[in-house]
Amino acid sequence: MAINFSSSRTRFIFRSPAPGEAGFCKTGFRKTGFRKTGFREIAYLLLAIAILAVVSTTASEAAGSERGDTGKPSLIDKLEPMPIEHGHADESTDDTAGDTVKKEKDKEQDKPITVFEDQDEEDEDLAPTGDVDVYLSVAVPHTRNVVVKGMAYPYPPKMPLISSNMLPDDDKSIKELLMGSGYLRRQTANQPNPLGGWRWQYAFNKAVKKSRLTFPHSIVEHYRWSNAMVKFIRPEIQQINRFEKQRLAKYQLEESFFTEHSEIIKHDSARRGLDPVAIEVLPASPKRLGLDMKVRVARAKWWFTVDYTVPGLTYHWRIIRDLAKEKPERLILNEGNAISIEGGW
Repeated sequence: MAINFSSSRTRFIFRSPAPGEAGFCKTGFRKTGFRKTGFREIAYLLLAIAILAVVSTTASEAAGSERGDTGKPSLIDKLEPMPIEHGHADESTDDTAGDTVKKEKDKEQDKPITVFEDQDEEDEDLAPTGDVDVYLSVAVPHTRNVVVKGMAYPYPPKMPLISSNMLPDDDKSIKELLMGSGYLRRQTANQPNPLGGWRWQYAFNKAVKKSRLTFPHSIVEHYRWSNAMVKFIRPEIQQINRFEKQRLAKYQLEESFFTEHSEIIKHDSARRGLDPVAIEVLPASPKRLGLDMKVRVARAKWWFTVDYTVPGLTYHWRIIRDLAKEKPERLILNEGNAISIEGGW
């Protein structure tokens, strides 16, 4: 008996000995061991059927792949692809899920930040948190017929005009001023446009006190007195001129900052919602000297400006305070910290 199994690729043939061959009877089985020989043939038959089933499945899958059929996903299809380290992938690899996000992130980091950008984190930092009261006190020796105006700006305001000059310190100019001041004697603090200006009057009064010389009563004594006073008043003049040079340097620094940054800071303050605020003049009190003012502003950086005018003299103050970082305190405005003093100064 012969059994022939074949497929498109494999062919199996199982044959039992033919009748009449040695060891076989007419029925085709051995004369002895009939039961043992019959079970062996059946086992061969089952093995052949199993092999045929495997071969048929393999052949059908190969044929299906040639036709483009996908079928059910295999174990290999279910495996996750191995991640490729960034920078070592093939040029043809399309890593849109990783490189695209990283490139966009790098662009955001490399992008310069300006005050014109609307960023959520920046807006939270810039947002004012609460208001605060700021008090200002003007302490100058000139207090009659005062006209005062104060403003708080969230940006650098326009600079006031200035025409500062120094006191003369040569002998001839000093003697001429001493001759005139000796005739007029001391002038009151509220008299407008004194001889030589108020700086000269301050230097003159200090020099007279230090010299302990009496005022002359005749023209002859007056010349001798003027010559003797030169050595006392020159140091006072030089000290006042040093103060004025420092005031001028401060003015020039503020003017340069205003020219370079005023528009940018003004735009930024508008984005924050900050506007200039007028400073209120408080009622006079017999317990306090000078003039008191008050303003309520947000916790941010402010430029406090005050224009104080009396007959023949005008003071300009420009005080900067960052109330977001500094504790609010009373601002004292005097002749020493004024940004400029115009008129009979």
